[in-house]
Parts: sequence; structure tokens; C-alpha cells
Amino acid sequence: MMVNPYGNLLEEAVLSASPMELTNMLFEKLLSDLETARNCLARGETAARNRSAGRAVEILLELLASLDDIKGGELGRNLRRLYAYALEQVLDGNARQDRDGFDKAETVLRPLAEAWKELTGSPSASLDESAAPFPPSLDESSLSAFSFRG
Repeated sequence: MMVNPYGNLLEEAVLSASPMELTNMLFEKLLSDLETARNCLARGETAARNRSAGRAVEILLELLASLDDIKGGELGRNLRRLYAYALEQVLDGNARQDRDGFDKAETVLRPLAEAWKELTGSPSASLDESAAPFPPSLDESSLSAFSFRG
């Protein structure tokens, strides 16, 4: 049996990541799974589409569970609505075998993913030193919407 030499690297990255970096990783995987689901839909690969959509649903459920309703305030409520909408769209798109649901979910999730990329200083984020430390729509106090279970 062949062992994946990169499996330990992913595990190590997850175990050493901060809660913010983990959230960034979740968003990256979520967007990747939506793209894979769309591609599988176009190729008629039902089982693979279901797996990718299922992973996207699991990530959205985890993001929903990470919200702290007490500390989150209005931002937490807005994120909850966005995640619930995206979840509904993924489920609907997969059930109807229609890429529109996957597209709608991505439309609301991509800006959040980009904001997390900026927050975590991800290498794929812009490295403009004159930029503010947080995206305009998300400042340091806004992070209280997340419980960051450890």
C-alpha cells in the first residue's frame, strides 16, 4: 500500500495553524470544493459532485458552528445569514444538479474568503505595505463574532 508523502504536511499545517489561519484554510477548501462540484456537474460525474458538495456543506456547517452569537453582534448575525444562504444554495444546486446554486454560494463566499486571506497574511494575499491591516469591511473587533474553539 502506497502512503501519501504529503498527508503529514497537511496534518502538520493544520495542527500548527492559528484559528484565523484555520478559517482561511476552510475558505480555500470551500471554494475549491465548489469549483470541483461545478466541474463534476459539467462532466456528469455524480458521485464526485456529491462528495465535493458534501465537503462544502460540512465546511459551511463548521463555519456556522464557529460563530459566537453573544460576542458576534451584528457581524455574527450577518455572517450566519450569509453562511445559511450559501448552505441552502449548495444543497439546492446539488439536489437540482444545477450549477446556479454553486455559483450563488461562491458569489457570497468569495469576498469573505478574500478578507480572510488578507487578515491572515496569506502568501496569495496582496502584499501592499500601505494597505490597512484589516479589510475595510472587517476590523479587529469584528473577529469577536467567531468563537475560535481550540
